[in-house]
Amino acid sequence: MDKLVVALNLIMDFIDSNTFVNEQDIADFLYSTGFDDYEIRQTLSMLDFDTYEGVPIIRQFCVSERNKLTQDAMLYLQKLMLTGFLDLIAMEEVIEKAMDAEISKIDAENIKQIILYTLLEKKSLLKQDVKSEEDPIN
Repeated sequence: MDKLVVALNLIMDFIDSNTFVNEQDIADFLYSTGFDDYEIRQTLSMLDFDTYEGVPIIRQFCVSERNKLTQDAMLYLQKLMLTGFLDLIAMEEVIEKAMDAEISKIDAENIKQIILYTLLEKKSLLKQDVKSEEDPIN
């Protein structure tokens, strides 16, 4: 799990520092930083590149969201959604958690932590669903 957290952090930084990225760019980047094929597949499986159709959706932030999130945080969220790193549902979950945070202003670094937490929570829930499907019904 630790390597997964590191990989997700690296991917977020990689996307932040590049104008355009795709799944292959990210896989190549992870490979060059020392991750093996299994770890790369495991990390990419948490993201939504396969379902991303390249149709740009720009989310409009309401006044309360604009007051809570910095401009950099909002732009970062949009970029992650446009690259396929986040789908619309995950983005909404991240925004909801950001709005519930105790911090008065959420910047890009705060939003990265919320994204990481949300993705790890999603992976944990998926594992629970798989386990419950494997349990025999008496």
